[in-house]
Amino acid sequence: EPATAASASASASAEEEEEEEPVASAPSASEPATTQLSQADIIAANDDEREALRERLWAEREQQRREVMAAIVEEERRQRKLAMQRRERQLAEKRLQKSLHDASYEGRIDEVQSIVTKWCQECFSDLIGAKLDCTDHEGNTPLSEAACGGHPEICLLLLKHGADVNKRSEQGRTPLWRAAFMDHEVVCTLL
Repeated sequence: EPATAASASASASAEEEEEEEPVASAPSASEPATTQLSQADIIAANDDEREALRERLWAEREQQRREVMAAIVEEERRQRKLAMQRRERQLAEKRLQKSLHDASYEGRIDEVQSIVTKWCQECFSDLIGAKLDCTDHEGNTPLSEAACGGHPEICLLLLKHGADVNKRSEQGRTPLWRAAFMDHEVVCTLL
């Protein structure tokens, strides 16, 4: 009897389990549609994920492009600023050279001395012949201008700092030639 009671309770619990589980029925026409719909949902979800990934990548690339463009613009500004500073230095140097030519011809020894001293400090040398051999629009050097103006003290100062005594102008004239042409004996003797 105990075995029958155990088997009866086992069969009762099996029946209860069968009632709880849904009965599998033959697939109807509506089930494939729900399966396709869920696959479409999966595809749509994947498409949404892909689209979100595309948008994120596009945003990152756009940010990189903006950063690169900003760097390019900044470098162009820096280059323009350097070029402007270089032009300003060249113009300042040209003005200084012109004032040296004018002061040499007119005999303004103090102005010539201050320009020569400034250039000596820039070059860290007392021999600045290359700077003193700057030419004007006719190819004349400050020494040639001083010789033509008849100023031996300026000629001596320029020679002491390395000015080229044989530098020719565009017409082929040396400082000695110009001093002799203007009949400045002292300058001719010095040169």
